[in-house]
Amino acid sequence: MKEKLNWKSQILNDIFDLKSLENFKKNSNKTKKDDSTSKSTSIFNKNNTKKKEKEEKEKEKEKEKEKEKEKEKRIINNDKNKDSAKNKNKLETIVINDDKNDDTIVVDDESSNNIDKNLNKNNKSKSLIDDDIIMIDSKSKKRKRTTIKSKKKIENNEKEKIASSEDKTVKRRKRTKKEKSTTKEEDTTEKKKIKPKIQKIKYPILSKMDNLDEKFELTYIIRPNSKREHAEFDDSVCIWDCAFEPTIEGKDASHIVATCGANTVSMIECHTGKVIAKYTNLIEVENYYSLDWTVVKVNSESQQKQNQVDDKKKNNSKKKETEQSEVNNNDNNNKKKDTTPLKTNTNQYCSILAAGGQLGEIIFLNRMQGECFRYAEPKVSKPQPITQIRFSKDNPKWLFAGSEDRYVYLYDMGELNDTEQDAATNLAKFVGLKKDPTAINVNKNNLIVGCSDGAIVIYNLSNIPTVEEAKKSAHLVNISISHKFTSLHNTYIDDIIPYSPQYHQDSLVNTFFTRGAKDRICLWSVDNLDLPIQKKTTTKRNSKKSETTIRKELIPTTLSELKWTHYVECVRFSLINDEDETLLLTGSGAGDINIYKLQEDKSLKLISIFKHEQSREAIRKVVLSKDKKYLVGVNEINLAFIWKLK
Repeated sequence: MKEKLNWKSQILNDIFDLKSLENFKKNSNKTKKDDSTSKSTSIFNKNNTKKKEKEEKEKEKEKEKEKEKEKEKRIINNDKNKDSAKNKNKLETIVINDDKNDDTIVVDDESSNNIDKNLNKNNKSKSLIDDDIIMIDSKSKKRKRTTIKSKKKIENNEKEKIASSEDKTVKRRKRTKKEKSTTKEEDTTEKKKIKPKIQKIKYPILSKMDNLDEKFELTYIIRPNSKREHAEFDDSVCIWDCAFEPTIEGKDASHIVATCGANTVSMIECHTGKVIAKYTNLIEVENYYSLDWTVVKVNSESQQKQNQVDDKKKNNSKKKETEQSEVNNNDNNNKKKDTTPLKTNTNQYCSILAAGGQLGEIIFLNRMQGECFRYAEPKVSKPQPITQIRFSKDNPKWLFAGSEDRYVYLYDMGELNDTEQDAATNLAKFVGLKKDPTAINVNKNNLIVGCSDGAIVIYNLSNIPTVEEAKKSAHLVNISISHKFTSLHNTYIDDIIPYSPQYHQDSLVNTFFTRGAKDRICLWSVDNLDLPIQKKTTTKRNSKKSETTIRKELIPTTLSELKWTHYVECVRFSLINDEDETLLLTGSGAGDINIYKLQEDKSLKLISIFKHEQSREAIRKVVLSKDKKYLVGVNEINLAFIWKLK
């Protein structure tokens, strides 16, 4: 029984299991359907929300566009009302971009600038389409779409307007160039009115003073060029030369006088009678015979570079043709105008003293430092003694030096700030002398040389090379004689001084004072010194050409002469030439100081003689300060006499 019951129960259990499976499947299908429906409903809801957001955005855009259109219409109406009164027949172009929902308006009137600022902020990068252009006539106010041809016509009209405006600008530029001259003149006149007039300093007129020697008093007698320190009684030194420091424009006259003798160069302050600076060469054999001052601009480093660039451009322009040189000169002038502001507060003036003597070497001394910062000597195995040196007034850095080897050398001192440069550059050598050059001087474009045999030689300075050319070349440039005179003096020539009658009503040109040691002081002149030298070519049998220079012989005319009583060599004189008078100062072999006045008939008149008990030896040189307050004479026993105007 039990087995039967178990069998029935198993069948029932199986039936229940089947029913439970069917119910489970039904439930599972229902859950799946519910999930699918939920998903579909969620997607549908999402799509609806997106559509709503798009519609809202589009509505907002349309509202904004309507607002902008209303603003634009207001602006256009205002502009039309303004332009209708001025220009009724003008055309306006309206560019409409319906696809992009943007409107850009371009008006050919003055109001276009204001409209573009307000309207074209958001459409700078947008391009125009041909179909979007509509023309509006201000009278009929009818709109017509433009074709490609009409658009080309509009572009051509705009190009013509631009071309006409460019032509007008050119004409305006020409007018401004013409007006510049008048404006500059007006500016200069205004500046002249604004600038205070610089009062000319009036110096005393010595020639009008009676008993001139009594108006001066001897204040100091010193021995400035002693070989040893504290040697108050050293009379073995001969003082060969002396000169006052040149005055700088806008400053008072300097009262510092320089003297040279033996191996020393001294600077004396006339107020105190003391030596403020002294240079002593360690080689005791040295004996300085001559000295001279110059005033040089001290430039900054930037200006030095600009000066070098300017010099290169000038040298290149000389080699090119004349037309190209004119163009280059204009460019250089324009560049100079741009660089002028750099030169305002950087330039300073500095006085330089040069001295040369027995060893054939020239030293350059800076007065502010009191040291030798540069030297110069010829490129020769054995330099000969230097007789006289002179600076050029037109080129303050050029120094001419006469030597006993019968040559005259030209040196360029160079820039003062250049610490790497030790020696001055030798630019040229003047050749053709038969005797030693004992006196030299420079007058504009000519070098005048006096020799020991009485001959006077003149050289032309037009073919002097530049510093760069001289450094590159291995040999010096030799310059030959232009003119030679032998009729003026027969003896040793002590000194030559050019006389420029710029303050007087004279028509004299190329006038000079010269002194012969035995015969006289002579004032003479020569015309046509700057005539070009003619060259003649001749052919020989061997078909070789040879050039011969033909110089026109010039004869000097003597204007006046003064006989010399005392025969003493190496006695030099000085010239004072100002608006009021022309004075000639010289010493004598008896120890006197003589002052001569140049009169209207070009004769020399003795107006005063200065004497003193201690002055019995020959006075080698006499100088007078520019303000005529101090007179200094030096002799051959190391004495310097300082006279002061009372």
